[in-house]
Amino acid sequence: MTKNTGKHYEAFVYELHQALNKDKRFKSVELDVKLPGPDGMRQIDVLLCYEVEHKELLTFIECRDFADRLGIKHVDGFHSKLMDFKAKGVLISRKGFSKDAKFKAKRVGITLCIASNVNEVLSTIDIQIPVALTSVETSLSYTSFSIETKKTGSLVFNGLKDAYTINGVYLPDVYRDELLAGKIQIPLVSSENEWKPLSIETPYTNRALKYDDGEPITGFDFSLKIKFTIRHFFGYLSDLPNIAALHNIELNEAELFIKTEDIPNMHTYLTEYKKYEDIPNMSNLRLISVSVPTVIDSGRLEIKRVR
Repeated sequence: MTKNTGKHYEAFVYELHQALNKDKRFKSVELDVKLPGPDGMRQIDVLLCYEVEHKELLTFIECRDFADRLGIKHVDGFHSKLMDFKAKGVLISRKGFSKDAKFKAKRVGITLCIASNVNEVLSTIDIQIPVALTSVETSLSYTSFSIETKKTGSLVFNGLKDAYTINGVYLPDVYRDELLAGKIQIPLVSSENEWKPLSIETPYTNRALKYDDGEPITGFDFSLKIKFTIRHFFGYLSDLPNIAALHNIELNEAELFIKTEDIPNMHTYLTEYKKYEDIPNMSNLRLISVSVPTVIDSGRLEIKRVR
């Protein structure tokens, strides 16, 4: 059996605080740092640096991945290290802390936290968190072109990537950006809508579009169709895998960490509802999973003349 050195748990706690660092709560987060102390070099599992009123402050995080709850001796040892550096401290355990450890930590100002998967943490605070998930799958296709031309024939697309690149910008990326900016509304039911990118200015150009005789097409207008496939799901946070939680024992607050790459597959662990209105009205956590549109090969589009 491989010995548990605690390094994997330290890396796990470090990743959680890196996620917090994206919220600009901290100036920096470092893993496995060694600092010179009064009695020589001291190792810090995770070091947080943050700034308050232009003053730089340090918080030491000590991680303990033990099979049982941590006792008062772990608080005593960590407190001694903090005194050497005049730093704030957070002691993190996977399994929690004894009553004596909690009392001593509160008295000396050490924050106690439990970091683990969401099931273990929720069991310590004895709650269930309802989750509603809306899955949005989209496809993007051309519906028409309008071109001022005397030519006849049809448009030939030379590859999907090039065909959906207007003015050097890939249209599915434009859709994603406008969606995040709130310029596109997500419907509650599956539907089809016309869409014209607001951020792409005329005149439109695309080197991949050519007439039948091979001449490049210029000065065109176009319309697009987005097809939304909407699905609604409901369940409980404990049903979902790969969710981490950091529980502050004194405040009795838990912060949840969900990897964005896990969200598209979460629906497989929840119950699907045909209508949005049928989802139980009790969800504390609402998630939306929106896929980047798939592009559809429209083949050959007939030229529509503009007179």
